[in-house]
Amino acid sequence: MKDADAIVVGGGISGLLSALTLTKEGKKVLLLERDGHLGGNACSYRVDGFQVDTGPHAITYINDGPLARLMKDYFDLVPTFLPYGTYYVRDKQRLSPFPWTIQEWMTFSILPKKDRLELAQLIASAIATSPVSKIGLDKTVRDFIGNRNFTEKTWRFIDALCYFMSGKPMDEAPAWRMLKGARYLEEGEDNKFRRRVKNVFKLRRLLSYDGAHHQAYPRGGLQAITDALLYSIPKDRVSLNTSESVSEFTFSGDDISGVVTEKDSYKADLVVYSGMVKELPKFCGSVLPSDYRKNLEKIQLTTSITLWLGLSKPHKNLNYLGSEIWFEEGKPYWGMPTSNYNPSFAPYGGQVIGFTSFVDGPQSKEKKALLNTVYTAIPEIDRLVELEHFQFANPEKAAVTAGVKFPGTKSPVNGLYLVGTDTDMRSMGLTRAAFSVETLLTILRRERKIGRKD
Repeated sequence: MKDADAIVVGGGISGLLSALTLTKEGKKVLLLERDGHLGGNACSYRVDGFQVDTGPHAITYINDGPLARLMKDYFDLVPTFLPYGTYYVRDKQRLSPFPWTIQEWMTFSILPKKDRLELAQLIASAIATSPVSKIGLDKTVRDFIGNRNFTEKTWRFIDALCYFMSGKPMDEAPAWRMLKGARYLEEGEDNKFRRRVKNVFKLRRLLSYDGAHHQAYPRGGLQAITDALLYSIPKDRVSLNTSESVSEFTFSGDDISGVVTEKDSYKADLVVYSGMVKELPKFCGSVLPSDYRKNLEKIQLTTSITLWLGLSKPHKNLNYLGSEIWFEEGKPYWGMPTSNYNPSFAPYGGQVIGFTSFVDGPQSKEKKALLNTVYTAIPEIDRLVELEHFQFANPEKAAVTAGVKFPGTKSPVNGLYLVGTDTDMRSMGLTRAAFSVETLLTILRRERKIGRKD
């Protein structure tokens, strides 16, 4: 497609959502993806009879969030989603539901009583003051908590939560990210007054709340979302070019005019970039302002390791819907038995579970450390293992760290827009990508580059 109204650079979930929505808004779209497949991390595949996703996932805001709205407005086929289940915390003695309410914190015996009461009080205080003032919430979690005399076990618990909700440890993760990630504070609300009113009512969540009630998992695995998206894209208005890498953008004065790949050049005055924003300067040269480039340099990438275990039969301690966190020793992990949602992910009578953690060393060392941790945390699981499969990935293209700003959707270059998990800080994963695409559509309507939907 040489004559496109819009070019989308990158075929991950945010790029595909951009292509789908723009075509449904009447644009002819060319999408360019450097890899040989579409969907990015939103994919599933088979390994020795077991189906695995690219890392465990929970789809947040499934009832009232951006992905749900985009599916309603633009998808011709919507995947089936199943209620997520429950978040658990595992230690050497037990598997306990995650404490969301004051009463649950009181009985959360995994942590010492004194520590958990202080944490509950800290959360309640932050929720109560946040509608009036954000003072303190921009601090790192470590600074926000201060010099409390917590046990080492409690500090490890807090650090693990920071990694899984922000991508960085408590010395870098901002306090507001932890509260919003748990939906103790509102996000995604444009009206500041309404957001403040809603945040006041969040105090009720410390009395009665299930933190996983707004989350879900696609019945067919992550690939079901990508497949539904691809099915919904009008084939007569889009060209999906895989294995074609963009080398540079072209400009006409202060406006973008197209892109160049190793195979060809393409013209369009609307370009949506869904690659890593840290890499944007190499496509734009000196067109980007220096202060904008310096801000992009501050953005940090997080790399994860996932271990998928295929079992000959279900493990007695992994018979739940939902996921678990382990933090006590070794590498903290987030584990999710995905075949409990759909038994077809494993051979008849089997089970498949994903365990993901962060990477801070050589891959060979990380593999051994995570494997040893899982076999220590869940006794006798090694006797059932038929498959050990490792993945290394970037679960999100940027970690949410204190003092770092994401660039947002509108770039300094006329006609160039940015989408993806490194442009919007709201929520996580696929939902964060969907937030960024919703923002893209809002801006394009405001600029009258697409028609307003009824």
